[in-house]
Amino acid sequence: DGYKVYRYSKEKKKYVLKKTINSGDKHKYIDKGLKANRSKTYKVAAFKKVDGKVYKSKKSKKAKGKTEPRTLTVKTTAYSGGGITASGKRVKVGMIAVDPRVIKLGTKVYVPGYGNACAEDTGGAIKGNIIDLYMSSNSQAINWGRRTVTIKIYD
Repeated sequence: DGYKVYRYSKEKKKYVLKKTINSGDKHKYIDKGLKANRSKTYKVAAFKKVDGKVYKSKKSKKAKGKTEPRTLTVKTTAYSGGGITASGKRVKVGMIAVDPRVIKLGTKVYVPGYGNACAEDTGGAIKGNIIDLYMSSNSQAINWGRRTVTIKIYD
């Protein structure tokens, strides 16, 4: 007649019922209101009602899922030329400059057209939703120009 969906609770150290899906419903469950980029573990049990009594199967094996990373639309510029970052590291490709009030230093991100990066630097012109991408050459930085992109943030 339906299914019961359980999610593991670290606080309670057990699986907690999140949703009962009845036979007339779509057999789909979306767990809303979760923080971005977090792993969750689920189990499912089927149930049947016969003569007013409910029979429930054993819970399924674990099914793991991960929430989507947070996204943010930012204006990007590029720079090159070397130097030392605000976090004290020698600058290299894959490092970006951010406003630490928006993206914390050390945060991993994905920038379309650039790739995976880490927030390692800050800059005087980096305020709000603006990031600077480090490029290995001045010509690459010029080719990048200014772009608005939606990045994925892996907090």
